[in-house]
Amino acid sequence: VSRDFTDAPIALRIAVCGDAAHIARLHDEVWRATYRDLATPAAWEGLTEAVRRARWEEVLGEDHPRRTTLVAEQGGRIVGFGTACAPTEAVFGGRGEVRWLHVDPAIQGRGVGRRLMSALSRQLADWGYGGCALAVVVGNETMLRDDLNLTQMIDYLDRARAAIRQPVSTAEPIHIWIKYPELVNNV
Repeated sequence: VSRDFTDAPIALRIAVCGDAAHIARLHDEVWRATYRDLATPAAWEGLTEAVRRARWEEVLGEDHPRRTTLVAEQGGRIVGFGTACAPTEAVFGGRGEVRWLHVDPAIQGRGVGRRLMSALSRQLADWGYGGCALAVVVGNETMLRDDLNLTQMIDYLDRARAAIRQPVSTAEPIHIWIKYPELVNNV
């Protein structure tokens, strides 16, 4: 994914089959950056861009009445994407689900994820869902980088859980989970 973003406006649109390669590339890039210290070697080997492309070709090629994928474009480039769909987990309690919400790291913090989430939530409401569920990982490697200590992380998780009333977790390498077993009780 090119990093020479301009100040061009960001537009949302429904993804089409021709977007599969671009979505797969961004999905793979964001996933590898986010989970570089968390994923198993088998995941690294198995979740390749090619595998993701085949999956996105399948997802975008299927006519599913309760699934819509949106892309965010800036200057003709896909810089974010997300999918609204029927719930895939019992914990969501019948609320519609937002899956695969990813934004290019080069433009994170500029409202792209918020715009995608808002549009996907509206789609779920149009389908009649009384709420929207999103599995949330907060604090990617914040303890590893010493951005937060254990007490601060637990407080952050509690505040996030209270604010969104959803299950939340954090993404930390395995040695952090081993060093701080009390973290497990708070996710």
